[in-house]
Amino acid sequence: MTRRILVPLDGSENALKALDFTISIIEKYDDRLTLLYVIPDRDVPDEVKQYMQAEHIKDSPQFSYEEIANDLILGEGERRAKKNNISSVKKIIEYGKPSQVIARAAERENVDMIIMGTRGLSDIESITFGSTAHKVMHLANCTVVAVK
Repeated sequence: MTRRILVPLDGSENALKALDFTISIIEKYDDRLTLLYVIPDRDVPDEVKQYMQAEHIKDSPQFSYEEIANDLILGEGERRAKKNNISSVKKIIEYGKPSQVIARAAERENVDMIIMGTRGLSDIESITFGSTAHKVMHLANCTVVAVK
C-alpha cells in the first residue's frame, strides 16, 4: 500500500529532521512525498529583499520570494529525497496562514500523513502562543507526526 506523505518545510533544522525521518519511512514503504512551503500573508521579509539587492535581482519581491523558496528550501528537500532514491517528489508553494494552508493542502492532495518539525517550544510558550504543529494537529483530517 502506497501512502502519500506531506512534509511542510520552512528552512529550519527541525523541518529537515522531519524530512529525514520521512525519507527513512518512504525508502522502506515506497510512499509518495509532497513538500510544501507556505509563504505567510505578509510583506516579503527584509532578508529576501536584501538578498535580491545583493544579487541584483530586478523581479518583483513576491516572485523572487517564490523562486528562493523553490530553489533553496524545497530544492534542498528534493535533493535529499533524490539522494535517497526517492523519485516521486511533488513541490508546492502556497500563501496564507501556515497551519491552515498545511491542513488544506493535506486534504486537497489526499495525503495519509503529515510529518513536520516542531520548534521545541516550552509548555508555557505552547499554551500561550500555540505552535504551527499543534494547530495542524487540530485542523488536519489525517495523521500528523511532529518530529522534535
